[in-house]
Amino acid sequence: MGRRIYDKIFGRKYLMYTNTAIGCFALGFADFFEQNLETIYLQQKGKERRTYDFRRTLSMMTGGLYFGFAGHHWYRFLENKFRGNSHEMVRRKLFAEAAFGPFYVSVPFIYIRLLEGKTLKEATDQLKANFSLLIAVSSPSAL
Repeated sequence: MGRRIYDKIFGRKYLMYTNTAIGCFALGFADFFEQNLETIYLQQKGKERRTYDFRRTLSMMTGGLYFGFAGHHWYRFLENKFRGNSHEMVRRKLFAEAAFGPFYVSVPFIYIRLLEGKTLKEATDQLKANFSLLIAVSSPSAL
């Protein structure tokens, strides 16, 4: 029973929906976890506890929708364009990741900041300030 469900949701027909849902819930859970860690940290420092920011979690979840959907199509493109798993194909896929990864990461970063009520200038300034960290984290995680 479990294997049939697994094969169905990770099969070609439903994989895009599965990837999109995983992206949405992964970023939502990560933000939930992060906000709780922030609360614990503030309590330990004797500072005022913040209320949970549902809007922030929702913004992160919509970013996860983008990552799941766009990532699904990006990796299908890579698989079709660079068939096989030889060293040369892996090298080409990694080069494509390095070339297009910054754009792929920048779009949801700005989008999420806009959903949080920031101006486009504030969002792009924040992206510039965090760009090297974003690339350092996102590049290895794509592997």
